[in-house]
Parts: sequence; C-alpha cells; structure tokens
Amino acid sequence: MRPLIRSGGKTIQGPRTVTEAPLDGKQYVRKDGGWSETDFTGALRDKLVGLDGPTSIYITQTTEYTITDYDVFSGYEVQVSAGTVSIDGDTITYTAPGVAGPVVLTVIVGDHQRNIELEVLPEKPAAPVITSPETTGVMGDPLLAAGPFEMIGPNADTHAATDWEVWTGPGRTGELVWSSIGNTVDLLSIRMPDILNVSTDYYVSVRYAGETFGYGDWSERGFRTADQFLPTVIGQPFGGGFYAGKVQQSDGIYVLIVAPKASEASLAWKDANTATAGTDSLNDGLANSDAMNNATHAAAQYCRAYNGGGFSDWYLPAKDELEVCYRNLKPDSTENNTSSGENTNSVPAAANYTAGSPAQTTAAAFKEGGAEAFTVPDYYWSSTEASASTAWFQRFSDGRQLNNLKLYTRLVRPVRRLKI
Repeated sequence: MRPLIRSGGKTIQGPRTVTEAPLDGKQYVRKDGGWSETDFTGALRDKLVGLDGPTSIYITQTTEYTITDYDVFSGYEVQVSAGTVSIDGDTITYTAPGVAGPVVLTVIVGDHQRNIELEVLPEKPAAPVITSPETTGVMGDPLLAAGPFEMIGPNADTHAATDWEVWTGPGRTGELVWSSIGNTVDLLSIRMPDILNVSTDYYVSVRYAGETFGYGDWSERGFRTADQFLPTVIGQPFGGGFYAGKVQQSDGIYVLIVAPKASEASLAWKDANTATAGTDSLNDGLANSDAMNNATHAAAQYCRAYNGGGFSDWYLPAKDELEVCYRNLKPDSTENNTSSGENTNSVPAAANYTAGSPAQTTAAAFKEGGAEAFTVPDYYWSSTEASASTAWFQRFSDGRQLNNLKLYTRLVRPVRRLKI
C-alpha cells in the first residue's frame, strides 16, 4: 500500500486517514500508527544521521565531517546549497563557496535525510603559526616569533600589524603580563623585555591584521621558563656585566660574563717573575685566581675583590676565557693575527683566526668608542701562567696572544661564569 501523505489537513494520496495529521502547513506521512514529517518529495525527515564537524567555516575552506552512526549497508547521498560536497564511506568532504553566508548541507540515507545549517564566514588573515619560544627552558626575555602572513580566502592582503600578548593563563586568561598591540614594525618577531619569572608557565598569543580584511584569529602557545635564566645575545647586560659567550669546563658548559669597562685597571700579574703553583689552567680562571688571591698577585687579587652587581665570584679570566671575550667582543675591524686564537675550550671550539674572522662585534656598546668597548690596541692579562717567569695576555686590536714577564703592568677586566 502506498503511504498516506497529508498536508494542511488535506489528503493528497492514499486511503482516508484514521487519525488526522497536524494542520500546520507541513507534510506528513503515516508511519507505525503515527505521523512523521516529510520534505516536499515525500522523503521522511526523521533525523537519523549523526554528524561530527564544525558548523562555522571560512570561504573556500575544505572541511571534513564524519557520520557518527554510519551504516555500511545503507546508501548515502549528500547535497549542498552552495559550494561542493562529496562522500567517501563515513567521511563527507565539503568545500565552502567564495561568498560568505548560510549554507544547508543535506545528507540522505534511504528514505531519511538530515539538513545541517552551516555558516560560511568572510575571509580574513589566518591564525599565525607560532614558532618561538620553545615550550620549555625559556629565558626571561624570550624571542616571540610566528610564521608568514597568510589569508583564508581567495584574495590576497598585506600584513599591516601584529598583536603580541603574554598571559599567565590559557585562552588569554589570568594576568596579562606583557603586550604589544597594533605593532606595525615587529610583524613576525619581537623580543620581550626581561620580566618573566623562573619556573613559571606562560602563554603567548598572536594574531595578524591585514590592510584590507582586518584581524584574523588568535594563536596560542604555552611555555615554561627555565629554573635559571641565562643570557642569549652577545653583549646583553646580565649578571652585573655583559654576556661574552660560552666556555667548556670539566663539569660542563658555562656562560661567561665580562664586567663593565669601569672595572678595568692596569696592574702587574705578580710582583716577581717567579712561578705560582695552580695557575696553569687554560679555561678555569677562577681556580687560577684563587691560587694567587693575595697581595703579591695584584691583578688576580683585584678581580677576586671586585663585586660588580653585588656578586663576589668575579675573577681574572684564563687564557681561553679571555680569548672568548676577544672573539665575540672584538672592538674594531683590524685584521686578526692568524697565529692566534685556537681554543678547544670555547663553545663551539675554534681554530686560529683568519684575517677577517672574527669580525668586529655586533654588540654596539663594545665597538670601538662604545661605552663598554675593550681598549685598543692594549693587552689584557689572563690568569694563565706560561712559564715560571711569564703569563699569557692578549691584544684586543688583532687578537695576538703572547706571554710576557709577570712584572709588567697590563690591563685587567674581571669575568664571572654561570653553569648552563
């Protein structure tokens, strides 16, 4: 028997009804002793198809939906009011049109169908892909960085501005620690001021603005700061002085910090050209300095007594530690002495200089004439003994490394170090 279909209380086809369908202007079909709504073709509108997927998408985006109650023995069809759609097994693939607005996605299985209302949103900048900082071990002044500007949609746009934020909670919650909103200069990266706390979780949020289409969505990355903050940029103020590089010690790698120029003094290595036990280390200036921390060794005693930044662990650098200072903080562009510079204790290890390498430092304050620059062409004492009567020093114009009588007066500049 053909099913009875009723619309607005009027029989369209089939035998006379026993129970009247609702008089609401919709179509119904008699089924199992009751009435079920149909579409205008008579197909049942029972919502028996479950879908998993977003209801809001952007123009031209391709999105997948999964039929959650998929029946492998049933035949499925899909239709859409705008855009394109296809089905493969339990997966529906939909590509939105190039125009924003409402869209109806229809899934048909046998006599049943489900209409899903979707919202196609306007085009805008894509959410940035955050590339920095790392998720763990972050310093107190991290570099925030994200990938290139991209658009969602068929049209191009120009990257006009970036919003940078750092929060204490996810989803831009908690305390706003720092921000740079509407930044038109630092579009893809920016270094934060040194304001973060150690061993703390933070969340960086970034979004891009296009010149034509305005702001896109936020991206977020969580990160945790290190248990101890260490410097990362040569010449960066840190720990009572300035970051000079890294050195290898017997127990691991250390960052080397050189004292400000105001700490420089002109002193003799020793008051006699005689041997000093315990001063032969090429990389452990602290051990060397402790071995001669007395009035007969003016240079080392001065450095051990220095307390810049409130720290008491300053010392006269060993030969290889002094070389790291020259390699990274070379004041001028004088050609280097190519017979000097080999350093197996620097990180990374280094061979002898070439005429042009190292070049003049990139740290502005340490360039010749800068407030913190090493004095050229003067020599600086190291704490490393070369022989019973001589010790090593280095010239900061061309990097030449020599040894000379301990009685000579040379410049000294304290350093300190922190283990990584």
